[in-house]
Amino acid sequence: MQYSEGVDVGYRWYDTKSIAPLYPFGFGLSYTRFAFSQLSVSRQVTDGTQDVRVSAVVTNTGHRTGSEVAQLYLGDPAGTGEPPRQLAGFRRVSLAPGASARVSFVLTPQQESWWDDAANGWTQTAGQYQVFVGDSSALADLPLRGSFSMPATAGARQVTVSAPSAMKPGQAAAVRVTLTAAGNATLHGVRLALQLPQGWRAVSAGPAVFGSVAPGQAPSVTFMVTPPDYAPNATAVVHATATTGGWLREAGVNVTVSG
Repeated sequence: MQYSEGVDVGYRWYDTKSIAPLYPFGFGLSYTRFAFSQLSVSRQVTDGTQDVRVSAVVTNTGHRTGSEVAQLYLGDPAGTGEPPRQLAGFRRVSLAPGASARVSFVLTPQQESWWDDAANGWTQTAGQYQVFVGDSSALADLPLRGSFSMPATAGARQVTVSAPSAMKPGQAAAVRVTLTAAGNATLHGVRLALQLPQGWRAVSAGPAVFGSVAPGQAPSVTFMVTPPDYAPNATAVVHATATTGGWLREAGVNVTVSG
């Protein structure tokens, strides 16, 4: 799962070390009470390229109007080495006594990924993913629990971009974008693309969309890239992406433009 900067870093350390803090992350006092029910997980099986939608009902069971912050935590398969649970979303809801509301969250493929130093990029692990909904990071405060499985995954597939280190204004040069082979999932509708500085042009010399990419295959496409005639002597970033569904891999390379 993707790490994010912020106050949630501390609770992951406590959970990894099985240490109970005085106040768990997300803990708050209220003049009323809330209950959680009717957990829904939109997919029971995913290949890691689709969003997974999670929702639950929050009910004010007390006697005063109040606000609650419903929190969603995601637990990766044990083999990832990630903390047991990480905050994946939160929603604030204000309710009158006895009132209920359904809150919804979206788990993206990026949130189901973790950084792999060996691959120098994001990866996904096949296995069972756990979802928890409640009002703090403590297990005792996460009454709703569900799961979905990822039996096949794109794994550590990365996008690479190969370009000349130097280009001339107004002159086309070949830039190659490749999606590396990894994982055990067949990907569908893979698109390889370039994002270029304003005024640059790119024309693909072959198909850039692949209907089906099987495990072991590494699709690639060559773009003829032309900096504008007026491009100053400077260094620019040629940025490549590989996408399918909600899944994304990206990489960039510096190119010097000189007249």
